[in-house]
Amino acid sequence: TAVMDCCHSGTGLDLPYTWMGHGWKEETNPYHSVADVQLFSGCADDDTSADASSAYGAPGGAMTTAFCDVLQSNPCPSYPELMDQLNRLLRRRGFSQHAQLTSSQSFDFSR
Repeated sequence: TAVMDCCHSGTGLDLPYTWMGHGWKEETNPYHSVADVQLFSGCADDDTSADASSAYGAPGGAMTTAFCDVLQSNPCPSYPELMDQLNRLLRRRGFSQHAQLTSSQSFDFSR
């Protein structure tokens, strides 16, 4: 699992599957891998990631800060819970970016 919170990072690892909110979209990618890799990225490829600060004033990315806060309040969320809570928290904090999830394999998102 990787986390990238930088501008234009939506498909930062060139993984073939992108979660679209209702199902997986498979990109044309001849380099499929048998590895099980997920990438949480701070925004879509054509978007930018915002800077933020933690509750203690430490600088960081908006998605990274929200990601840590969500996992601190709910240490073992399902994928739907994590993505929903992450994007809700970003909106509540005034950020327009949307966290993205890409994967080397499609999987049951409800796990």
